[in-house]
Amino acid sequence: KRASHMMQHSTPPQYNGGGGGGQHPPQPGSQWWGNAPPRKQTAAAADDYLPITTTHHHHHDPPTDHTSSWAAVVGRWHVLFTFSFLSFSQCLVWFTFSSVDDPIKEYYHISDAEIDLLLNWGPIVFIPAVFLVWGMQMYLTNGLRIAFWIGCGLTFTGAFVRTIPCWLDESVRHSFSSLWLLHFGQILNACCGAVVMALCSKLSVVWFPNHQRATATAIAYSMNNSGTALGFLMGPGIVKTAKVWKQRRS
Repeated sequence: KRASHMMQHSTPPQYNGGGGGGQHPPQPGSQWWGNAPPRKQTAAAADDYLPITTTHHHHHDPPTDHTSSWAAVVGRWHVLFTFSFLSFSQCLVWFTFSSVDDPIKEYYHISDAEIDLLLNWGPIVFIPAVFLVWGMQMYLTNGLRIAFWIGCGLTFTGAFVRTIPCWLDESVRHSFSSLWLLHFGQILNACCGAVVMALCSKLSVVWFPNHQRATATAIAYSMNNSGTALGFLMGPGIVKTAKVWKQRRS
């Protein structure tokens, strides 16, 4: 009975991250590894390091110095910047034709209805694509990373396909084949919209501690809208009218 009482009221060994006192990192099988890391009101709290996994109860080794802490901070913000840049690029590519509709109509010989459809592919494709993205991040190992890389490939491929009519002769550019390539490129880019819009909160939960998740989610969402805002400025500033374009080619 005395031994049982001592075991119930004994304090498990604490690990202070190697900050002195002759303590050493715990080895697998010790009491510390059997439970969640000890909570400390310092920069070495367990949820201050990345990635923060909320499933399967995996716990990462606490860093042993401030270098590991800074590497974790830089790493998680680098991930957010990369994801936000994809979101920004996807929306900028999606909004390309609507910001300069008059030159586009004359250059490709398309109507207002065609330009509206090119823009509407975004919400149309989002509906089925978001279920695929949800399935990937729920049931695949590293589903968040896989969805991100697929989104990068879709945006790049969609933007590349849309440039093909620009390389062709004017008679081909005004044909149905050219219009088909524009729509196909827009659809590919629209599929990436489900990635950058649906996974913002998932990214912040996996990579950021509680007190930074709202900020990370807001940044990821805002960068998508920033692509549209910049599109209003870049389109008219870069694209010339069809008349000037013809004069340069002649």
